[in-house]
Amino acid sequence: MKIFYFLCLLITAFAQTTQDWQTELREIDQQITELKERQRLYKSQILRLEDNAERWQSDPGRLADARRAWQIADEKREKIVQAQDEIDALQARKEAILKEHPEYHSSS
Repeated sequence: MKIFYFLCLLITAFAQTTQDWQTELREIDQQITELKERQRLYKSQILRLEDNAERWQSDPGRLADARRAWQIADEKREKIVQAQDEIDALQARKEAILKEHPEYHSSS
């Protein structure tokens, strides 16, 4: 009887562990998707900011606006790099999980 309870406990623990790493994989994929969407948003904002700055630089009354737009565009570029660093770290974590669980890669 004790062996039966031990086996049930072991199976439950294994099932929970399987769910944990699979859940982590799903969360990683979701975070990567969100970060890539954020990067696309930043890129479109950069294009708009640079377009405005180009137009404003020829107007002496808007030079400060042009400089500020370029500064904000540079800040957005930094955010894109930061997001890429996060994506790289998440992908590395995902690869490590998949190495630990090669059976998932072949079954999905």
